[in-house]
Parts: sequence; structure tokens; C-alpha cells
Amino acid sequence: MALSGEVTQMRIACVQYGNYTEARRLFAAGLPETYSGQRYTVDHFSRFVAGSKHLVISLHAEDHRQPIENGLLLGMSRPQRTRLVPERIQMRRWARQVIHELERFGPTHLLLRCNDVMGCELIRWANRRCVPVGIAIAVRFQTDSSACLQFCRLANHPNVTLVGNHNRVATQSMVDCGLDKSKAVAWDLPPTITPDDFPAKPAPAGGIRRFLFAGVVSQAKGATDLVAAIDLLRREGHEVELDLCGEGTELAEIRQHPGIGQGWLRCPGLVGNAQVVKMMRAADLVVVPSRHEFPEGLPFVIQESLAVRTPLLLSDHPVFTSYFREPHGVRFFRGGNAQSLAKMAESLIVEPERYAQMSRCTEAAWQSVRCPLMWHELLDQIKRRWTIDQGRRTSCTEQRELTLVS
Repeated sequence: MALSGEVTQMRIACVQYGNYTEARRLFAAGLPETYSGQRYTVDHFSRFVAGSKHLVISLHAEDHRQPIENGLLLGMSRPQRTRLVPERIQMRRWARQVIHELERFGPTHLLLRCNDVMGCELIRWANRRCVPVGIAIAVRFQTDSSACLQFCRLANHPNVTLVGNHNRVATQSMVDCGLDKSKAVAWDLPPTITPDDFPAKPAPAGGIRRFLFAGVVSQAKGATDLVAAIDLLRREGHEVELDLCGEGTELAEIRQHPGIGQGWLRCPGLVGNAQVVKMMRAADLVVVPSRHEFPEGLPFVIQESLAVRTPLLLSDHPVFTSYFREPHGVRFFRGGNAQSLAKMAESLIVEPERYAQMSRCTEAAWQSVRCPLMWHELLDQIKRRWTIDQGRRTSCTEQRELTLVS
């Protein structure tokens, strides 16, 4: 790495959640993106590493090693869990495997797209090796989490340039955990649809019937709570139905639910994002039932639902209640509580004028959560700082002892 002037011959490593290799394969085959912004982020990451040797490590992906032009794509699945070894120790062992691959590659710069124990170990390694780090994540931090506190403390090292998080609340959560405010950057994705593209919805002529969920099908995301709530509504005589889009740990069990055979519960699995948006517009209500323990940033399904003018039922997750106010496009229920969800839905079923009011407010709600800095602009800022920052190695060396102590 150059010590002064323009940084040349970058060797960029990226460690991320999500399967980058699989996303490239899908797009090369002409298949649709599976979530909002997937193609956009893949395309702009390709521009970010253009002209540089690069390594991309996809965490939680199936193990693979795929050379590509000017780079290498790795998948590193999580080691099998065992009760005999504490979770934190297992994560550190996994991080050592990732670090082994980083050292084989020899990066001059690291783009980090993961957090928690893995993120902490990689920042610590990079700070000790004087490998400049840029961070681009999408997760809410918690002040009672030792990993969150440690992540922010390590990211305060001069070796870390910027720490970008998705939207304002998640970004502020890092500052609350001790991150230097000057390093915290809120980013967003450019919208593919806006409320200008759709008229507000009147109360459904046939009554509120169609509910939609799109996301990870897990307990923490509230998928099982939603199925139970729709079941309750049907038992009370309401002819409602649910489309549950996505994959996850609870999908197989939910597909055994009697509602599948009765026709009111549909679980198509992964659905292309463009199709999900159409389903959102056709649905009467979109539901985001995340339990409090899920570290939400701001799910894109919320912005997309507001853009197509379909009102939302949201759990009272602290991130959601930080962004929105009733009845401006949304109504809240107690997270993890199927009865509360069903009761809130029923209030809209029996008082449809509330529904029309919510839909009219979706544009203002959508505008309120938009963030001016786009993800590709965050990457531009990170690379610009890498390029113009002179004396990085000297600065890093001076801080090495502080990092080792902390």
C-alpha cells in the first residue's frame, strides 16, 4: 500500500452476510432479484472493486471457492453448532477461519458488511495489520450487547474510515453504543417505486381479506405469530387469507398447517421482488410482525408497502415505533402477541374508514423515512477516503498499542 499520495494497486477484501456468488449467478441467468436493491448493490459493488484484485467471502453460504476475473469468491458456511462449546467461542473460531483466508489473500483494504462477534474479530485483525476498513451494514445495535459495544469501540480506531448503517435509527443506535458520531453515516437504497406511482386505496369493496408477509420465515420475524393471528380471525368468522412469502426455519412447519389444505394460507417460498411488489399492491394489509429480539434496521418491505399505498400492521418493535406514528399509514400491535395482532386487524375490518385514512397517509409516512445518502455514495466516500488518506500506516502504528489494550 502506498504511504503517501494516491493509493494504487488496491487489493480489496469484502466479508458479508448473504450469498454474493449466488446473486451473481442468478443475474447472469437472467433471473429476478429476490429482495429490493439486490441487483443495485451487486452492480455497484462490482464498480467499487473494478480494476482491483478482490476477494468476497460470503458468510452462511455453502462452502465454495470460485475464481473470477480479477478476483476470488468464497462461501464459508458456519461450523456446525455444538452445545459443548459456547456460542461466542464458536463464532471466534469461525472468524479465525475467515481471517486465515484474508491473510492468504493479503488485502490492502477491507470492506466489512457484517457485525456481531465476527465483525469485532475482523476489525481487531485489520487494526492490528493496519488494513484500512470501511463498514456498510444494516442492523440495529443494542446498548446491552457486549458485542455491539465492542464493535463500536473497535470502529473508533483511526484505521476505520466510515461506518455506514441503514437509515437513521440504526445509525443512531451505533452512536448510542459509543461510536464516534463523526464516523456514523446513514444510507438508503434508491427507490424503484414511489407513492407518486400509485393512487391511495379506498376501503376494500369486499372487506379486508388479503394479508401479506414478505421476509424471513422465522419466529423472531413473527411469521408464526401472524399465522396464528389469521387463524384466530377466521375462527371468529372473518374470511381472511394470508400469503407468506420467503424462506426460513419455520417454513416447513407452517406448510403443515391445516390452512394450506383449506386454501386460505399460501406459502410460495422465495418470490422475485417485482412480483412481491405486485402482491403488496393487491393485498389489503401488509404485516411486519417482528419480535423485539430481532435486530431490525428498517425492512425494505415497509418502504415498498408505503410506496404502493397499502397500509401496514407493524409490531411495536422499538425501531418501528421510532420511525412511525399511528394512524399515518401504519397501526401497531404488541410484538410476539398473536391476539394483539388479530385484534388490531379486526378493528380495521369492522371500521373500514380507518383503512382509507391510513392509505391516504402512506405518502407522508414514506417521505418521512427516506434518507438522502444512497448506498453507492457511501461506497464512493469510503473509497475516496482510502485513496486520499496519506500516512495511514504511520497513524495506524501509533494507535496499535491502544487497540491491543482495548
